[in-house]
This record gives sequence, structure tokens and C-alpha cells, in this order.
Amino acid sequence: GDITGFNHVPFEWCRLGRDQKIAVYDNWDRRKLKDNGKYSPADIKRYDKFNPDYALDEINAEPGATLEEKIANYPGQVFWFSADGIETYPLSPFDPVLEDIETDAEIKIGKLKNVKTNFVAPQMVKYRGRFESEQDRSAFIESLEQFQGNENVGNIMLVEVEDGVADFAVEKFEIQDFDRKWEFTERSVKENIFQALQQPLVLSAMPVAGKLGTSTEIEDAKVFYNEITADDRLVISEEFSRLFNKPISIIPITQKTNGTTANNPV
Repeated sequence: GDITGFNHVPFEWCRLGRDQKIAVYDNWDRRKLKDNGKYSPADIKRYDKFNPDYALDEINAEPGATLEEKIANYPGQVFWFSADGIETYPLSPFDPVLEDIETDAEIKIGKLKNVKTNFVAPQMVKYRGRFESEQDRSAFIESLEQFQGNENVGNIMLVEVEDGVADFAVEKFEIQDFDRKWEFTERSVKENIFQALQQPLVLSAMPVAGKLGTSTEIEDAKVFYNEITADDRLVISEEFSRLFNKPISIIPITQKTNGTTANNPV
């Protein structure tokens, strides 16, 4: 019944079961396509909660004719911990800024699209008349693509207007200058994300208005962030100490004294 080893199980794989066990599965959100997104209950592994005092009883409950077979079938226990409370699923620290994270991702997609089109304004081709066949339409579209030149040099939209003499006209879409709006939006959403984690911007290599990012400012930011995360490190230290049955200290607090830094254990 002694602990013989440890393995990490990602927290997002774990669910608290009604049977007082912990269900472990690596595809709760169906991101991994297995059998067209379906899964078998056999894919979900169930483990007893961490408590070495009950290990021998759990081993004896496993199938097997001998103790060796029971031990071989025993999956072990899972140590599950949440700082939000006993058997309480914690919210992600990013929960208050999910929209900012999505905005940041969309900005990157917009920049990528502009780069792929070489920042060329999209154009609309109005074709007056009617194509005699699908082959004629495909040939016309192919000629437009060849007219573009380099791959992805711009966007061309074809609009068919059946009335009138068969000809075509090219019109450009008016593009507004969004550079300043994009710059403000990009910076503001990043700041919101960092603020949700209470991280000083200087620690993320983001310049702070009116400051130069000196070594003193960086040291002050380190001390500040160490102080607001001290409780988290203390809780983690206590839980790991209980898990490994020996004192564990997670990164001592760094404090600044007379222009120097000193490590003081939690």
C-alpha cells in the first residue's frame, strides 16, 4: 500500500464522478475526432480519490485470482485539488476576459489576411450579359485569377448582371484606415488580459506609458507579483507536502531591501 510513483494527469481531463471516483478522459470537448466524434464508455477511466489508507482495500476489490494479478489491474489513485474549495470546479483566471482573448485572436486573423492579399483593396468585377455555359464562366474566372498575378495578391468578387451588352467593369471597394483603431484595440485587449492575471505589463515586455522599463521598475514589478501570488504558492506547497509526505516549498518570495534582492522562504 505504499506509494511507488507519480504521473501527471492534466486537470482538464478530470471530472468528479457521482460514484465518488474521478473520471479521466482526454476528449471531453470532442476536439479529437475518434469514430466520428463518438466515444465508448470504455474510453473513460475511473480512479479512486487519493487516500493511501484505502489502497489495499481497493487493490483487493480488483479482478484477479492472485494478489499479483489484482495489483497489476489496479490503476492507482488520482490526487485532485481545487483552490476554490473541496470538490469545486475552479473558474479559469481568463474567464472575465474571454471576449478580449477572442478579440486578440480575430485581430491576428485580420492581419494575416491583409498580409496574404498584400494589403491590396478588394475589387468587384461586374459582368454584364450572360455566360453561354458553365465552361465560359469558369474560363472567365480563371482569366481573373491569372490577371491577379502573384498568388493571393488581392481579392476579386465576380457579380453577374444579365441585362445590357456583354462587357464588364472593375470597381474598387473603399477601404477605411483602421490602423489607429486596430492599434488601440490590440493594446487594450492585451492590457485587459494581463490585468485579469494581475501581471505588471513590464514583466510581459509591454512598455508602460511614461516609464522607461528600467531595471528598478522590473524589480519592483517582480516584488509586487511575488506578493500577490504568495498565497497561491503557500497552498500549493501545503498540498504537495501532503502528497509527497515531506516538506515542499514552491519558490520563495523575493523582496527588495536597500536596492538589493533577498530570498526569504515562504
